[in-house]
Amino acid sequence: MNELQVFSYEGNEIRTVWKGGETWWVLKDVWDAPEAGETEWHGFVYAVELGDSIKIGHTTRLRQRLKSIAGYAQNYSNTKVGNVAFSVSHTNHKENEKILHDSFSEYRTNKGELFGLSLNEFFDRIPLLAFKDESKEKQGKADVFFQRMKAFVSGCNL
Repeated sequence: MNELQVFSYEGNEIRTVWKGGETWWVLKDVWDAPEAGETEWHGFVYAVELGDSIKIGHTTRLRQRLKSIAGYAQNYSNTKVGNVAFSVSHTNHKENEKILHDSFSEYRTNKGELFGLSLNEFFDRIPLLAFKDESKEKQGKADVFFQRMKAFVSGCNL
């Protein structure tokens, strides 16, 4: 992870990695993670150190998810969460998680989301990802669906 940049902001140490033209945030403590993305459509892809492996996933509620992983790791496998890396907030996080799982499939240690990689190896091998903001399009589709359902329920035709 030779591209790790450390800087101070308002008295806090901020660590970032620049990969493929995008910033990834790296934290030592899951409590420092942002709660959620800008809209209900936004989410994150993340990689969490769990012992000698990493868990790769996606979520719309980052802090809640990371706290859940930390609790599960401690309670069920006596493993502590190490560093956490996560992307900027974006709307195509599900697709990016699939790209990451497919890219790292040879390192998968189970049928789930654990991979036999360090966080450094993750960043050394990470594929180029696009972080999109399609929230306006998604909201537009949801609005159209809602209007059609409202018309259907009330017996009106649009």
